[in-house]
Amino acid sequence: MAKISANDMYKNRIEQIKYDLQQEYYKGKRKSNNKIKKLSEEKERLEKLVRW
Repeated sequence: MAKISANDMYKNRIEQIKYDLQQEYYKGKRKSNNKIKKLSEEKERLEKLVRW
């Protein structure tokens, strides 16, 4: 069983957040500003933890 480092998990989550944000922006008027704000904050927090 391969070990997954925390760094890899953070990178994967950042990619998922980018995808989710893109989906919200495509919704136009129906987008949830609260969801966008929360995802953006989580992305910023994770980017500080990741060592690229």
